[in-house]
Order: sequence, then structure tokens, then C-alpha cells
Amino acid sequence: CEATHFNTNELCYGLFKTRLQAREILIDLARNSHLCTHQLGLSKGEGACFNVQIRRCLGVCCGKETDDDFNARLKDALSFYQQIKWPYGGLIGIIETNNTTKKQDIHLIDHWRYIGTEHHKQYKKNHTQAANSHYCFDRDFYTIINRFIDPNSPFRSNIIDFSK
Repeated sequence: CEATHFNTNELCYGLFKTRLQAREILIDLARNSHLCTHQLGLSKGEGACFNVQIRRCLGVCCGKETDDDFNARLKDALSFYQQIKWPYGGLIGIIETNNTTKKQDIHLIDHWRYIGTEHHKQYKKNHTQAANSHYCFDRDFYTIINRFIDPNSPFRSNIIDFSK
């Protein structure tokens, strides 16, 4: 686990299972969006890439396209894979209520990282465990938790924003 705060920046793309999967997606994006494989690090060489000759590259590698234009097209091509920036200042609690017993638990989350679960009545607002923790980001947890914090999701839960 390298990062303690995953995705605090808006330019984070892709949660791929493997390096190979990420490479395959880049190859598809290059093919479908006429992106330069040299510029993407998918091919090596000096000067124009092979794809310029067959009109699958607009020529950032040989000066026919500006870096700014290429980067704008790359950002557009990657937009489907852009990850959601953590929408809170820090620690939140997602309240879960047992429909039978009416007991509540708070699931503590900080920057897409699961910190733990505590019983609602035992939870202390001045909890500092999350701020000082080294919990790792988990790709599967990101996908699950996004359903519970997305304002447009039918799974939206009661959220306590402890960062305020």
C-alpha cells in the first residue's frame, strides 16, 4: 500500500486488475481514437510512429499534432475510466440499520479506504484512528462504497461527514 489518500486529485484513471489489462485498454484507445503509441509508451522508436503511415495516428510523434491537442484527445478518450475524486474532506460514517433489531452500525470510510465498523451508540465523534491510519485502498471496496455515497444511487445511505 503506497498511497494513504487514494484519488485526492481529479486526474486519476482506471482501476485495472493487472498491468496487462491496462495496456490492452490503452492499445484499444490508441486504435479507436488515433492516439500515438509512441507517446503512450506502447511502442519505441525515434521519429514518426508506424501508425502515422497508416493514418491511425495524428502525428504528435512527428510534429503534425501539438502536445496540447494530443493531451486533450487522450483525456477525452480516458474519460470513461476516470475515477471519482473523494467528495468529502476526510472521514465519513455510513450508517447501516438492522431492519429487525433497529440497531445501527457506522462504517468508517476515509478517502475510499475502509477503516472499520463501530456500533453507532459507542462511536465517539473525536475518533482519530482514521486520520492516523495506514489503511490501504482496495479496488473492490471503491466500487462498492461508491454505490452508497453516490447521490443518484438507489443504494444511497445516511452519511455523517466527520471532516466538517
